[in-house]
Amino acid sequence: MTNIQAINKIEEIINRGNHFTDYDFGGINDFTGEKCPRPEKIEWLVETFKGLMNKLKIELMKDPKDPELNSFVLDELKQLDSRLFLKSEFELLILKYGEILMFGLGNKTAYDYLGKNKNSLIYIT
Repeated sequence: MTNIQAINKIEEIINRGNHFTDYDFGGINDFTGEKCPRPEKIEWLVETFKGLMNKLKIELMKDPKDPELNSFVLDELKQLDSRLFLKSEFELLILKYGEILMFGLGNKTAYDYLGKNKNSLIYIT
């Protein structure tokens, strides 16, 4: 996928209205009935996600090389305060953010960040 295709895909994702539903948290997928843990925070999660995606779109317009994109993504993720999230919310946010990067651009920086910091991040309990 080219950067232009990724930008178009980001636009498509941002304009979709079904972010952070029970389906995303697994309740429908695995038939556990699990629900979104804090429905009152869905709008905040969506806005956080859209903000990350819009910044990524702007960065991709600059046609960054891999090291520049990696650095950008890491900086964006380090700015997120995991203490404001439940673990499931934070992980889902990072996984959704990383989809375009990984599957569209072959960049796994977001997934690596989550994997490397999984045990050191602090969440709401």
